[in-house]
Amino acid sequence: MQKKPDVEGNASQVQKHKKLLIDLMDKVVVEMQGLSYANYRKTIDEEMAENDKYELQKEKEKALLVEIQRITAEHKRLVNEYTKQEEED
Repeated sequence: MQKKPDVEGNASQVQKHKKLLIDLMDKVVVEMQGLSYANYRKTIDEEMAENDKYELQKEKEKALLVEIQRITAEHKRLVNEYTKQEEED
């Protein structure tokens, strides 16, 4: 004997998948209706401006690190100079 396929179960699964696909397509259509080249360009420009902001922060950070190194070296030099003077006295 041959096993009969579950026709009703399969039809139910097909209906569920079809409804899910239709819902997904509706969401995509709604998203696409809100899109335009001007909105796309605006989004890109905003993201580029934010990226530039981070680049400026990186440059400031590098400059501050150089300044910290300079101050640290100057402090070390002054401590050595003071220690040398104390040893001489």
